Amino acid sequence: MINAAKSGPTLQRPTTPEIIHPVRNRPSSYSHERKVSVCEVYEALMNKRSSWKQFRRYRSHPSDVGMSLPGMQNARNQINRHGGRDQILVIDDYESMIEHRRNVKETARVISYSVKVSDKDGMDLYFASDSCNPQKCQNSSDVEAKIRNKVTVSGCCDMKKCLEDVMDQVKANGTKPTGIYIFTDGIWDPEHKPEVKDVIHESIDLLIKKNAKPADLMFQFIQFGRDPEGSKRLKFLDDGCKRTHRGVEYDIVDTKHCDDHVPKIIIGSISKHNDNDD
Repeated sequence: MINAAKSGPTLQRPTTPEIIHPVRNRPSSYSHERKVSVCEVYEALMNKRSSWKQFRRYRSHPSDVGMSLPGMQNARNQINRHGGRDQILVIDDYESMIEHRRNVKETARVISYSVKVSDKDGMDLYFASDSCNPQKCQNSSDVEAKIRNKVTVSGCCDMKKCLEDVMDQVKANGTKPTGIYIFTDGIWDPEHKPEVKDVIHESIDLLIKKNAKPADLMFQFIQFGRDPEGSKRLKFLDDGCKRTHRGVEYDIVDTKHCDDHVPKIIIGSISKHNDNDD
């Protein structure tokens, strides 16, 4: 009977029709996941407010909102896998960013919500125009409110000075594992824009001196708008500020656009695959 079954006609499986994803839902090249936008996660966070009683009823922790979206929980896990991390958000608040104010506010809310669990003593929020006075934020709502209430400053951003102030604080805190998310268009003070790379190289020197891992410090530039000069500048920092020391590659800078897959923005240069995925 078995032989008869083997010699019988072969059944043809029906072919699965090809699915053409809309542009916003096409799988990203990172882990073959569909793209998750800032808007999608932000909407989930806003819906959380109206569903608060439901979360309490089913004992679902509010910090889990949005984590069921593709790649989100994995990104949070990768951040946590490296132990407790200080999380720093740097906001370019100069006039060239005025058209992106709402997008910056919502993106910062999403990113800070996703990474806050790894920073037990609260996140540090820096505004580029006042980088000597960071503000402590215990949650993502606080981050969003402070950005919403900040007045845009005239002139050009001195990103070098800003990141120097940030790194001074990192060193004062004992150079603990730190993620630095910089929200900017890349349009900076022309007198200082080439010198931002110096801050990166000095940060690599610090890691080597402390015998720390490359993943212990991350600069994640998140670009708003598509200014050609700004894009070129950020790409240079991403591609041109790497160094190898005793066989270990120190690639601590990543650049993503605010429209990119949110988990890729969160992970930044912590994952080498993610950093090379553009």
